[in-house]
Amino acid sequence: MQRVAMELDTAIRRLPSSQATIPGDGQPVSDLPGTDSPRSGAPKFQYDAIVLTASWKWVHLLAVPFLIRTYFELAMLIRRRDVDVILFSSMVTAALAVPLRRSLRKNRVKTAAIVHGQDVTKPVRPYQLFVPKVFAALDMVMPVSSATGEACVKRGLAPEKVAVVHNGVKLDRFARCQWPAGSRSAHPFRSTLAPNVLLLASVGRQVKRKGFAWFIEHVMPKLPDHVHYWLGGDGLNKRTFKLRLKAIRCRIEFGFWDAWGMLN
Repeated sequence: MQRVAMELDTAIRRLPSSQATIPGDGQPVSDLPGTDSPRSGAPKFQYDAIVLTASWKWVHLLAVPFLIRTYFELAMLIRRRDVDVILFSSMVTAALAVPLRRSLRKNRVKTAAIVHGQDVTKPVRPYQLFVPKVFAALDMVMPVSSATGEACVKRGLAPEKVAVVHNGVKLDRFARCQWPAGSRSAHPFRSTLAPNVLLLASVGRQVKRKGFAWFIEHVMPKLPDHVHYWLGGDGLNKRTFKLRLKAIRCRIEFGFWDAWGMLN
């Protein structure tokens, strides 16, 4: 999810400032920033980001100095009234809204945070006691699912502050892609597969709570031989997955691939 935020940051930074507009819901992609015909009359905005770029191995070590630096940067921007809205990409960074709360209110700066399930439900008691304080300091919370939104409300978030933003893409905002004849079978993902293969794919860190191991052990052995399952991503469970795959490889063929490397 952080990679998506970083890619969005990169894309927005490439836009000319004159094309930075706020798209409305259902707005066609041809009217979005960076296209030939930006929506006339759309409100303009200036955008900046404070981003920690690090591998998963180092991110936990670098998070503390990053949060300290970010706190002072935000405090300066708020005090100078150089910012109107602050969007936090997770509850970790949203925690800064707590010590900044008085300054935010005084300078009329609005705050919002994107919230994923584990951001709210992490079963650590001191963290659970702190979560309601973060919610109280924010003006809006954007959970990525209705279930996450319900978990937020159970932990003290006012319902009127909830604005669910589901993960995914609204396909009706994009023109339908016309694939050339034969391009599907020639795609690198399918070039070694039979034409009748049904290819399932999961993308994400390979950790226990994602459920990949459960799916491999309990679902895949019950599916017919023409169903293939590919996993994209890395994680602590990758070696365990490979060992489990060997046990049932006689019925199902599996492939591991680096989704981020393939996309780039």
